[in-house]
Amino acid sequence: MNRCANCGGEIVEKEEYLECPSCGCIYEKEKERSTAKTDVSDIDVRLFSMLNNYSLFLQNNNLIIVKQWRNWLIAIGLTIALILISYILSGILPRGDADRWIIDIILLLLYTTSIYAILGSIINKTTTIVSNTLLTVKERPFPLSIDKQVFSENLIQLYCKRNLFEYRDKHGNKHTRINFELRALTDNHKIIKLGVFDKVVEAQALEKVIESFLQIEDRPVEGEYMSWTKK
Repeated sequence: MNRCANCGGEIVEKEEYLECPSCGCIYEKEKERSTAKTDVSDIDVRLFSMLNNYSLFLQNNNLIIVKQWRNWLIAIGLTIALILISYILSGILPRGDADRWIIDIILLLLYTTSIYAILGSIINKTTTIVSNTLLTVKERPFPLSIDKQVFSENLIQLYCKRNLFEYRDKHGNKHTRINFELRALTDNHKIIKLGVFDKVVEAQALEKVIESFLQIEDRPVEGEYMSWTKK
């Protein structure tokens, strides 16, 4: 059953349209694509040969893209940080028996969130499911962000946006961090962020393969980051 993109309520099918009784949103009925993709060879996957930890396949006429995180450096960094923070807290938190429960709660929260993040960085998978009805992005088994969902028929374009973040280290030196967002633009001019990547090739490879599957003609979008992968 489809869900409303605005409130998440169930959508009811009317004679000529779809309606969400909860918030009153109206949607057009699903339009059949002119041709269905039945084989991965029909899809533009040229950039995927440059990606690690990705797999792509078709299942029940849905395009499935899976990224295995395997961020060992992040997991090691989080583990070291957990050990250091635990050592520091053990020296500054109150040690009296009356306040022991406070320490236990703080440490329990610290260990729980840290272990969750460490396990997620190693075994998490980001799965993108594309059908003629919905585009869904979800993280499992340890979701660190909410699932994203957008109706495929409402998609106009997918595009990549570059973000620059300036910061200073402990010595006062200025540094710049760059990441790339994969964004979806809908027919009501709503922008939905589908994911954030360290490498532009990841965002633009996903853009190309999803647009190819949904037969969306790639066009420039204001604010889009253009790189050699777009040429």
